[in-house]
Order: sequence, then C-alpha cells, then structure tokens
Amino acid sequence: MHRKKFIQLVGVGTAAQLLLAGRSSDLSAGKYKFPQRRRQDYSIMWWAGGVRSPDKIFNIQTGFYGLSFDYANLGLRKIGRLPSLETEADVLKESNAVIESLPEVTMTAFVERAGKRTRIESPGTIENCQLVESGAYFQRRWMPSLNFGEDLKAAPLDSGMELAAWPEKFIISLRVQPEDDWKEVKLGMRFTFPGAGAWGDHWEISSPHSIHAEGNTVEVGLDKEDWPAGKVITIPIIFTIREARPSAASLSIHANTPDSIEANTSRSIHSDTPLSGQASTSRSLQAYTLLSISAKEILPSPATLKVNYDPVCDWYTIPLAEKCLVTIKNAGLSGQAAHLNFSKEGNVEGIPGICGVLCDMQGHPLGLPIQVSKDWHDKPARFSGLWYRGICVIYIGPGEEVSFVYNTVHNTWNNLPAVSMSQLCLIGWGHNQLWLQSAIGSWGESITFEPDQTHGKGLVLDSRPLAVWGMGSKPGIKWSWTHNMGGADLLVYYDEQNEKRWPGRTKTRITQYGPLLSRVAASMETDDGKMNLDYTLSLHGTDDYVRGIYRFKIIVKEDLRFRRLVIFQCGSDDYNYTAEKKMAIGNERGLIKEWNTQWGDNVYRTSPMALEGSVPWISLHEGVRLTKEEGAIANRGIVIREWKAMINGSPALPYAAERGTFASGNKTAQIDIMLPPDVQELMAGDYIEGQVEHIIMPQYAHDYFGSNRQLALALKEHQNTWQMIHREVTRNTPKIDVKEGVILSSWPVKIQYAGRPLFLGITGGLAWLPVTFTGLSSHTGFVLEEWIQGRWRIVRPGGMDNGWQTDLDMSTGLLEVTYLLFMDTPGGFTDTPGGFTDNPGSFKDNPGSFKDTPDLMDDPEGKDRARRFRFTV
Repeated sequence: MHRKKFIQLVGVGTAAQLLLAGRSSDLSAGKYKFPQRRRQDYSIMWWAGGVRSPDKIFNIQTGFYGLSFDYANLGLRKIGRLPSLETEADVLKESNAVIESLPEVTMTAFVERAGKRTRIESPGTIENCQLVESGAYFQRRWMPSLNFGEDLKAAPLDSGMELAAWPEKFIISLRVQPEDDWKEVKLGMRFTFPGAGAWGDHWEISSPHSIHAEGNTVEVGLDKEDWPAGKVITIPIIFTIREARPSAASLSIHANTPDSIEANTSRSIHSDTPLSGQASTSRSLQAYTLLSISAKEILPSPATLKVNYDPVCDWYTIPLAEKCLVTIKNAGLSGQAAHLNFSKEGNVEGIPGICGVLCDMQGHPLGLPIQVSKDWHDKPARFSGLWYRGICVIYIGPGEEVSFVYNTVHNTWNNLPAVSMSQLCLIGWGHNQLWLQSAIGSWGESITFEPDQTHGKGLVLDSRPLAVWGMGSKPGIKWSWTHNMGGADLLVYYDEQNEKRWPGRTKTRITQYGPLLSRVAASMETDDGKMNLDYTLSLHGTDDYVRGIYRFKIIVKEDLRFRRLVIFQCGSDDYNYTAEKKMAIGNERGLIKEWNTQWGDNVYRTSPMALEGSVPWISLHEGVRLTKEEGAIANRGIVIREWKAMINGSPALPYAAERGTFASGNKTAQIDIMLPPDVQELMAGDYIEGQVEHIIMPQYAHDYFGSNRQLALALKEHQNTWQMIHREVTRNTPKIDVKEGVILSSWPVKIQYAGRPLFLGITGGLAWLPVTFTGLSSHTGFVLEEWIQGRWRIVRPGGMDNGWQTDLDMSTGLLEVTYLLFMDTPGGFTDTPGGFTDNPGSFKDNPGSFKDTPDLMDDPEGKDRARRFRFTV
C-alpha cells in the first residue's frame, strides 16, 4: 500500500488501546529466572561510503565478528572474528578501518549449464539492495533482479540473494524461482578464504546442501538438476562464530524442508567443513535438540500459541498477542542464544505506533529491548505487505528455564502516553534504505528520520502534529494521520567549490524503542572525510504536542573552507511540506524580532541574526496548508537548549537567517541556524555541539481535541502566534536540583544514582516530563516518592506500581529507569492525571485512554515552586 493511501485509510479503525492485564494467580515469580542479554548480542549495519558512493559496499559489525559485502560485485569481501569486546557505543563512532583490517574473502554466486559456469551479477542499483529488517539484533538485506545469464530467466522480485545477520552468525542464501523450465542446471556459491588455520579455529560453516571444502576454498550448492518453472530453490550457507556456540557437537544447520518446523521436534543435517586442505562432502544425520519454547496468550483471550522454528532466518516465530507468557528451557550443557520473532502479518492493529516490552511476572519491565521492524506498503515486492516483527535475542544458561511476559504497546503504557521508535521497511513503497519512524500513540507517524538521506535528502522528514483533525477528504477526522509538516536537517555543508557534501559512513542504532522515551543514536562523517557528526534523536510520550529533541556534536577533522554551512535547519533545502507567513526570534525574556517571510528562489531573505540569551528560540507561525485536503496543519518552532561552539580557539554564538526555498514542489521558507557570518573556514579541532528542540505546535484552539487542558487554554489565548513557542521556553525549561546524585542531562532529565537515597527538586515543566535514573543493578527494588502535604508519597504514574520504562546500558551492564511525570498539576501525579480521554470505546476503535482527567490547577505561581522527590533503592 502506498504511504499516502495508507495514511488516508488508517483512521479510527486501527487505533488500538493497550489492553491492561489483570494479574494472573499462576504467574508466581519464585520458580522463574529472568532472561539475560550478553554484551556481544548486538549488530550494526551501514553503507561504508554512504548510499551515494559508487562502491556500493555495506558493512556489518557485531560483538563477535565483522563483515563487508560488495553489492556491486555481489560478494563477500571481508570477514573476521573481532578479538576485542566492544560495546555498541564504541562501534558507532569507529571509522571503517576496523572492518577494512579484516581478512579478505572472495565469493562468487554461479549457475552452471552444459559445462559453462556463469557468474550471477547484481544490477548494482541501490534500490535493488533492499533493507528488510535492521535494529538492535538482526540485519537483513534482500538483493533481487539478479542476472543469471542470457538464457536463464528468473522471477525478478522473488529471485535474488539474501544476507541475514545475528550477533553470532550470518546466513547468505541464494534463492531462485525460474520463469521457464531450467534443464540440467547447477546452482551454488563459492568462497575462497585467506588461510585455513584461523578459519578452522574461529568458524563453523554449514548448510543443508552439499558442501565441498578443499584447501581454503568452500563451495556449496545443488548438483545439476531440472528445475520446473515456478519452483523456488533456496541455497543457504551459515557462518557461525565458534566462540558464540556451546560446543562443536551442536553446531549444525537445520535441514527440514518445510518453511517452518515445530520448535521441539526438528532434526537436522550437520555438514562438517574443516578447512584443512582436504575435500569433505560427508553429511551425517544427527538428532538435534532445539531450545524448548512455549508461549501462552494472556490477552485478548487465554490460549496456547504455536511456536515455529524458521531455519531460513534462524528464529523462533511467536504469533503476536497483546500479552503472552513465554517460557524457554535449555536442556543443554552450555548456554545458548534464542532468536525470538514476535510476529504478526496481514492485520496489525495500531501499527504506526506499535512496540513491545518484556516484563517479569509482576509486570516490571526487564530492560531487554525489542527490535521493532515493520511494513505497511503494498507495491509488488517479496517483502511488501502489512507485517510487524518484534525481534529479540535472549541468552539462556545451561540447564536453565526462563520465563517472561511480552506486552504489546499501542497508545498507552500502563495508562501513560506511549511513544515508539522503529525501523519501517520501505520495500513495498519504492525506496529501500533505512527509514526510522517515531510515533506518539498509534494514529500515525510523529517524526521520521532518514540518516543516510537517500531519497528525502534530509535527516528529519515527515513531521506531524498530535491530537488535531486528521488529513483526508472529510473534515473533523479524529485519531488519524495528520498533515506532514516536515522536514529539518543537521549539518548542511557546501564546500569551497559549492558542492554539497553528503553523509558518508553513517552508523545508526536505536538505543530506546519506547514505550515512554525513545532514542536513536548515530555517527557519520561527511563524504569528503573532513567532519564528523554524532547525534541523538529522541521523543517522549505526551498528550500535548510533538517535541523532537536532537543532541549533536560536530568535530572538524581537517582544515576546510566552505561556501555554506548550516548547523540545523527547519524545514530543509530539499524537503519542506509546509509554509509559514511569519517567523520570529527571541529568548527567555521574550520577542526580539518578528517579520513576514518571503518564499522561494533558494536565497537568503534576511541577514544573519545573533541568537542571544540562555534559551534562544525561533517560531515559524501562521502556517499555510499546501494541499486541498481537509484537516488541521500546525506551526513549527525551535528551542536551542544547549550551544557551545569553539572556532579557531574562540567561542561563537549561533546565528539564524530566513531562506526562501523551492522544496517538495512548493515555494516555501525555512530558517537556518549557522555560525557567525564572518566565519568561512574551520580548523582541525574546531567543534560545535548543542541540543535543539523541534516543535510541531497545533495552530488553533479548535484544531486541538486532545486532553491537555493547559495547552487548550494557552491556544485560546495565543493561537497561531510566536507566544506558543515562547511559552515552551518559559514554562518548560525545568530547573533541576539534585543531592546525592549527578545530573547527566537537564533536558530530558537524566540523573546518575550514587548508591544512597537521591533527592531531586524540579521547578517548572509542562505536560509530561521524562526523568531517568541510571546506574541500577536490578530492574526492581527501587521507589520514587514525592513530598506532598508533609509526608513522602509513592509516585505511581498511571496509577500503577510498574509505570516506568527500563533500559539496559550496554556500556556499563547496568540498568536505567525512566518515569514519565505529569507537570501541569503540582503534586498531582501520584495518581493518574488525564490523557487521551475523548475516545474511550472498544479495542479497535479506542486510541487509548487514561483514567478520568482530574481538575487541573491553572496556577501561574505553581511553575515557580520546586517539586521534591526521593529516589531510593
């Protein structure tokens, strides 16, 4: 389904409410152990030189190994074990040197007929190196439209090569569906490695098909056969790092022919492939005991779920339920990693904002992330369609049994407004690279990101307002997709020759998938190698308006001169789907300047203006709809929360200028944040770092139907003006005071727990404020209290004893918990404050509801009073 068609059709019918679970008496925690995640259990995939590089090389690195794949020549080029244990954060900022230092490999996929062997070739176009899944654990690319030779025709969409990578293994599969009868044809892949000894020590190579190993060469394939038209032929070869497996005896590949097999009853063929200089074609059938996995649906209705093992992807597929109990038993003598896929296809309620949370038996979040990969596009392609995959790797020790509860989250998490970050597959849309999609609730996208800037040519693309009238042919559509107010960008750089420099090596990882705070971290270098950009993109659950929180640091690696350098812009040069009649700049004290915009022509309309004060802001207001469709649009704003620039040894203020642009088929205007106008060159060691808040603000009071009463009141007084962005600065810049802890971030609030009772004071704040406590050794056993009416009262956000988000910090092995605290009512979030209460109907029709909204105190002095909290472990 095309994106626009899906956006128009999704509406109330797919808005889904989180089904809150009653506690089940048979879920006693005493006999269960909690699942674990090893530090090595991660994977990152990236284009080595960026999507515009002519080389078309992509790399993968995990906690166990690294590889490099040459898509233009359709072959593996580098592969090797990584000797040192690195965290995801370490890998993110590395150059390509680590991968390039690995041993070289040559690989050829071939067809053979009448004694003639022909190399299978790729079309080499980036659109045919399609990204299926990408995230914390699992990477998969599908490469269709291959050339099998002049006389052999294969279905272009269903024939190709697939590379799937887990932390401890990767699988390369050749898949062919002949369009006519193939006679006496041999298919296969051939690999030549750099030397036998190291490979025999570090890797197991296996396949359900014939493997021939001689010296440092391995060939896998099917002997000459007749292949009728339409028959699907699949040849996988599996590379498993020895250090990640329990023992050589259990290193085998499952040879069952069905697409999926019962999780507890499979047998397999083990292909012994020692790289010892001797040929080996032996295949021995042996019993193989897979992990025993069972799943019981708790909600919507109790039922036993059928768990299937898929040997092609090496994962256990668990049918998606709103809530289910999963038990994994490892009867072996060594630990094993279980690859889990919580899956649903064809009818996924609330797919724009869906995510998953793993909890213990009492509902406390465990902190193990669920990778969210999904699709809703239906252009003909192998992986198009409506599907969701919540992917997880769990390590189970020898002889252990672990149990946990999987929860599906749509609009709310334990009565709190939910947010999600996910990888959205674009294969069925037409562009096929990395697209990250965040959503507050499940009614549509909130902000989308494209780190490689493949087709939108900007980092921040679709950006949509929350809880305003939806887009479509009819007015007054609630809880549906809203109009696109995108885009924005970080680091727009034109060199001395006025050539635009694009992202080169860009590595991305989602560090928090939700459900209360989402975050993606990325690191890239410009394609001329002269600057690095590290950034994070974050959104949190709320019921008022969308805030994108972007933290960045630009480091100059080599001296450079530039014609144009933009640190941040809203919209962007190539992507801007709205136009505002007015702009304004100011700071915490108020308005500095307001002016009428001038659209089009790709020229600056104002001189650069210094952005002074402790919290500068920019308002883009009096927005104009650029479509004839019904529905509300929004205004936009930027708040500069932090800024520090050192240029040639001296600090530099941010400046802003309006630029008239022609983008996305329309004459529009944007605002650029840049360095002082006299700076035209940078020296190695210069840097610019900061944090900006990207706001999508409802335009009129009658557009907003959400439940945040303070926002509704403010819109009645200041709708469609710069005052709404100024209000964000004056009312939502909380002052943080901490005793017995360390403030790591003031926005969002993040505090290091130091092992003693931590006292926290918060002054100010609007709507929902995320507050994170780091450095915890357990996912339970802590409590947050607020000082109210002379005593400490336990804070129960959403009225729940487990209303928080837990995340595992892979760099320390410790946990952090995030509370979402309601700030509009002083002392009012020990119980559930309001939410999306307007639509409290059934599961299918209900966008989610909190408990009844209490009277909110419109106390102008309340924002100046400190709220006092105590966090204790």
